[in-house]
Amino acid sequence: MFNSIKKHLYPIVSVFALMAVVAGLFTFVSPVYASTGTPVTPPTAVDIYLMARYKSEQSWLAVQQTNLDKTATVIANVQALITKANAAGEDTNMLVAALSIYQNQVATATNSHTTADSILAAHYGFDDNGNVINPVTARLTVDDAHQALNICRDVLLQAGHDLNKAVSDWHKMEKNKDIDAWLKKDYQSELKWLAIQQDNLNKTATVVTNVQNLITKANGEGKDTTALVNALATFQSQIATSQSSHNTAASILSTHNGFDANGNVIDRDSARLTVNSARQSLSDAHNLLWQAANDLHQAIKEWRENNK
Repeated sequence: MFNSIKKHLYPIVSVFALMAVVAGLFTFVSPVYASTGTPVTPPTAVDIYLMARYKSEQSWLAVQQTNLDKTATVIANVQALITKANAAGEDTNMLVAALSIYQNQVATATNSHTTADSILAAHYGFDDNGNVINPVTARLTVDDAHQALNICRDVLLQAGHDLNKAVSDWHKMEKNKDIDAWLKKDYQSELKWLAIQQDNLNKTATVVTNVQNLITKANGEGKDTTALVNALATFQSQIATSQSSHNTAASILSTHNGFDANGNVIDRDSARLTVNSARQSLSDAHNLLWQAANDLHQAIKEWRENNK
């Protein structure tokens, strides 16, 4: 994703010392000049802004690593709950499935976090002290790191929400001993999710048209639209992948193994597999759709900034 960018190595500041002997002491006069003989240029307002953002992303990286580390305790607690429930003869299939999904989500969040860490460690556009040496490259560094950290945060929040809901639902089912009712509720909920998400996917056609119109207008004004064209192609590819996951969920719910035509449970294990599999595909489609929209928005924003 990121091109190899050679850092500009600033010449080491030379110190020109005028030595004079005064009462047996040496006095050195050391004006700060670059090796070219010109004074070092103070940072611009843009440089200061970028340096502040760079430090902010580093702080966020540390906080988010702490949050990721805490997921190990969450996993251990849920595993302990599963072990205890199994010993009591309770059905833990829902907990096992939810924990597996949670671990996959945490892995996805960790990958995005690692990406951000790599970007900030490379610190293209900044020197080792976080000073700007190339504003254009520095802006790309903080923007890309920010986006990766955003994805990590959102996926981690969604993972926690999903797991909490699953554990809460499981406790309720064990309390009420009404697993069939909860499976039916999940099935109906996923049918609603399917309809809403298809509507969102349909709206992407308007987004594509709007961006194509923007590209046409910009071409007419003689502007370089390569970045927009590439971003739109990526968006369309991401939407196609999202639609594919969504179609998988639609097929699962349409077949409704374990449920009758009215959504009543007729085979608990098959019904559970249906709702868990459909939920995973719907979640995959949702994450891909969100990522596509976010990537396109960021690309358009950067293009507008470069073509003011």
